Amino acid sequence: MQVVKDSNTAHQLFQDNKLDDALVTGTTTQGLQKDKDLKHVYRAGTYYLRLNLQNNKAFQNQKLRQALYLVLNRKQLANKVLSDGSTAGDTYVAPRLAKDPTTNKDFATEMKPSTTYDLKKGQELWNEGLKELNKKKVTLTLVTDDQTISKNVGQFVQSQVETKLKGAEVDVVSVPAKSASDKVSNGNFDMNYTLWLADFADPVISMYYLRLIHKIMVNMLVSTTTSNWN
Repeated sequence: MQVVKDSNTAHQLFQDNKLDDALVTGTTTQGLQKDKDLKHVYRAGTYYLRLNLQNNKAFQNQKLRQALYLVLNRKQLANKVLSDGSTAGDTYVAPRLAKDPTTNKDFATEMKPSTTYDLKKGQELWNEGLKELNKKKVTLTLVTDDQTISKNVGQFVQSQVETKLKGAEVDVVSVPAKSASDKVSNGNFDMNYTLWLADFADPVISMYYLRLIHKIMVNMLVSTTTSNWN
């Protein structure tokens, strides 16, 4: 098995018949939309930002969390940055995962919040949140793995946050997956770019996954806090 983290390199190796298939994204895919070998494969999953809610972290403040959600242009991310067939996600449940049996509507569409992007409201909430924390600026650490797609998303989030939210600075830390996992487990992050994939076609799997991850993260962070006191 060969692991190739860079999309351009993977595509080149595929063209040279050195790979059976290659996952491509971003600028690599923009010139391949009419290529006969390009296949869009739907995956019932969601990429999202995990936020650190520890007492000493900025995102313990609800208004800062709400502001982040409202100022990130997910359609721009999907269409301009990823350019791989991804669609903007507004809910934790992936689109096309399941339908509401009582309405026959897509569950993700039915549960979509009434407001998903509102720059003015997001900026207002951000300023209110900073005031509640008695701060004029915050530095946020965004942890990702070191795949090209993750780095691109990290840079996008950094640009969106720093240009739209006054007093916000984002440090993107892109490291191998094991190192990224260690940083998250130890609570050394404010945001973490990650994903989940559904095991079966029922929205309940989303709630199960959220509860499981919450339990794991709480145990990890409690353990980390305890060890720091010893």
